[in-house]
Amino acid sequence: MRRVYLVRHGERESDVTGKRYIGITDVPLSPVGKKEAEKLSHYFSGLYRNEESPLIFSSPLKRSLDTACPTGNALAVIPVLWDDFKEINLGSFEGRLISEIREELPKEYKERGEHPGSYRPPGGESFEDAGKRFLNALSEILDESDVSRDVLIFTHSGVIRAALSLLTSSDIDNVLNISIPNASVSCLMYEDGSFDSIRFRGVRPLILLDEKEIMRLYKKYEVPDNVIRHMRAVAKAADEIYESIDRDFRSGNELLIKSALLHDLLRREKNHAVVSADALEKEGYPEIAEIVRLHHSEKYTSRPLGTPLSTEELLFYADKVVLEDKRVSVEERFRESRKKCLSAEALQKHNALYEKAVLIEQRIESVKRRQA
Repeated sequence: MRRVYLVRHGERESDVTGKRYIGITDVPLSPVGKKEAEKLSHYFSGLYRNEESPLIFSSPLKRSLDTACPTGNALAVIPVLWDDFKEINLGSFEGRLISEIREELPKEYKERGEHPGSYRPPGGESFEDAGKRFLNALSEILDESDVSRDVLIFTHSGVIRAALSLLTSSDIDNVLNISIPNASVSCLMYEDGSFDSIRFRGVRPLILLDEKEIMRLYKKYEVPDNVIRHMRAVAKAADEIYESIDRDFRSGNELLIKSALLHDLLRREKNHAVVSADALEKEGYPEIAEIVRLHHSEKYTSRPLGTPLSTEELLFYADKVVLEDKRVSVEERFRESRKKCLSAEALQKHNALYEKAVLIEQRIESVKRRQA
């Protein structure tokens, strides 16, 4: 079964004059986008370290080609330019300010807002048109190329959204609900002349989640300084707990630490674990989102002592031994949080969370490394 990766280009340069309709307009990558392209090359070179290199194709637009080239260099594969992998053609909307279209073409603006997938701007394409164009080109490549090699397509969010919508027979007018962040990767499985499944979509590889990206998320979601300090303290505690566990009973540390640094991204919101997870999923980090979604859940099925701990368990426990930005015991943490329980329901959940923390603590103690 062949893997087909649809890769959105990195961040493009923004226009200080205002938001514009950008489709086939040839806008270059920003400095951040260029760094994202380099990191994607590390991701794919690691993916294909022990496998045959994939075929690489790119939209001819500069922001896409400049994202493809570092990966092509890393894998010693020259990207092939393919015109049908260009972004959607927005016709008379192309390159113009959104505010300008709203004022000068109110009827067309309204119609596109109501039917974003099926509406075709004057002289341009609908998302449905662009998706069909994209999939026809992709099918042609897959049918005529070496079946033993995977395919990487460096392209644009609009055509990726449209293609995924068509492949899943979804309502094309919901196309903008599909999240395809900058430098994200979607993976399709192809076999016997047809697409078998979508393995994942709109995922930003963890290598992109560096300190600058974490700070961008803090700024975007207006995370208060005290919450940032708390998350960094939880990350430190998680790292210490991880290092204390015998290596046979733990999984990767990178996912744990990055989840800890983002677990309270929207702590000011009601049901903050779920709201934070939803935001992280849209940002292209679904694996972290699922861990964050569970970090404040009282539901737990305990496993026997002396068995490996999951990332979800380690993050939950690390969060429960940090009070604001100070490391404390489970008992002290829950003694303080109990003061906030103003109803029987809140107290019941508090007690369930405490019991879960104690059970995980016992499991951690059972698999700690023996000191030499």
